[in-house]
Amino acid sequence: MYSDEIRSIMAALGVLAGKIGEEEWALVRMARHNLSELADRVQAVEGTIQVSVKEGE
Repeated sequence: MYSDEIRSIMAALGVLAGKIGEEEWALVRMARHNLSELADRVQAVEGTIQVSVKEGE
């Protein structure tokens, strides 16, 4: 599912913790937060699509 792929990218960015400067980490944190929000929205849509497909079977 796309939401899982988004969360995977978010986790991969977390590896940078402690390896980059504070300013860069602040940007990565913001990107991770935005990816988390996006993953939640995508997951909600994915759930709607699955329900629609199951109802149409």
